[in-house]
Amino acid sequence: MFKLLMLVAITMYSFAQATPDNLKSVATDSKNEIRDEVDKRGVAAYDGLAVGDAIEISIATTQSAQPEYQQKERIEATGAVYLPLLGEIRVAGLTAEDAQVLITKLYQDRKLYKLVIVNIYIVEYGIAHSVLIRGEVQKPGLYPAAGPMRLSDALALAGGTTARAGRRVVILHQGPSEHSEDSKTLRGGADGFGKVMISRGDEVVVERSGVVYVTGDVNKPGGFVMDNQGRLSALQALALAEGTKATAALDSTMLIRNTPNGRETTFIRLKQIIHNKQPDISLEPEDIVYIPQSAAKSAIRRTLDTVIQTTSGVIIYSQH
Repeated sequence: MFKLLMLVAITMYSFAQATPDNLKSVATDSKNEIRDEVDKRGVAAYDGLAVGDAIEISIATTQSAQPEYQQKERIEATGAVYLPLLGEIRVAGLTAEDAQVLITKLYQDRKLYKLVIVNIYIVEYGIAHSVLIRGEVQKPGLYPAAGPMRLSDALALAGGTTARAGRRVVILHQGPSEHSEDSKTLRGGADGFGKVMISRGDEVVVERSGVVYVTGDVNKPGGFVMDNQGRLSALQALALAEGTKATAALDSTMLIRNTPNGRETTFIRLKQIIHNKQPDISLEPEDIVYIPQSAAKSAIRRTLDTVIQTTSGVIIYSQH
């Protein structure tokens, strides 16, 4: 960073001292040196314009005159923006001030203007100056990042996670070799990711966890998020549903599961499992556990579609 600051300082001094004959050479050399440094160290190392940034460009012929041209332009993947009479000009990697000097010189060198005043302002940062947060968050999107930030702070900017969020977050780092980094949420709050840091240009994906639905004669029917390894047993699901009502027919419990051949229904003797007379059953994502009422024998013979409909619109409960 020190080298970059010295480079910019030398560049601005050179422009101040240059004559009309050598100013073009100074501009070209300085631009190439800055770009070389950016290419070596990356956008994150140099706080300049970057691909995806939206900038406002105004062009006037005197300080007091209204701009002859004023337009919002987004820096394309090539690093260039379009300018009237000049066409595409590469500005990525330059500061706004350096880009102003470069464009001014191009207009003057091509004798398009005798006097021209160019102003450039950044109005919206692109991905290179932001973090992209998506997946199971309340408000997915791009969020500005002035520098490194905690993952927990980034998720807070996105409004926090949804009830269906898992505990695994994938961080895609910008660079020639992208890699992922896993992190687990600790119970009890926004600081669950500890000291995990992210940088500008990173993409954060909050993965969805599997859900098991428990309906019927239980105290809290709903969908319950599985742990990060996708594990949840029948007894654990029953506990999350806060147990059954007194009228529940435990040994007529139905397990409805999606398979490659379609939905399959199995009757499980939940009462025997509760009393440790049968082993607990491991559930899978999207399983439906339906516990009928013992007083209504006809409930056991309810159609499969009717049972599945009871899962529509249920509340999803997270274990976080």
